[in-house]
Amino acid sequence: MCSEMLGEIDEILPAWLTGLRQRRDLLLSLVATHLPGWTVGPSMGGLSVWAQLPAPVSSALAAVAPQFGVSLAAGPRFGIGGAFERFVRLPYSHDAEAMTAGIKGIASASAVVQAGRRADTPPAALA
Repeated sequence: MCSEMLGEIDEILPAWLTGLRQRRDLLLSLVATHLPGWTVGPSMGGLSVWAQLPAPVSSALAAVAPQFGVSLAAGPRFGIGGAFERFVRLPYSHDAEAMTAGIKGIASASAVVQAGRRADTPPAALA
């Protein structure tokens, strides 16, 4: 089966790459829309992009994100000595629906972290 697919790689690869580029572009658009303070550039390879957060809170964000249905690895997991605390990796290998839900969940988790409260604590009443 694998040898058959490899024999057809010239036919399969262009469509697969086009799909990945579309998903990457969607992810970048979703981040720009829902997380405007974040800085994300095009990937330099792989199936994810690095997002720079406006503050060094990726560990706090990774701790809160599961409450919003998202699993994140904090940036320091990819470095030593607290490196990358301002970064998270965002994959674009998921389908559009999953990426949209994920970014919306991350945006909600980010709002909780920015406010310095737990996810199960309601926001202060508007005065």
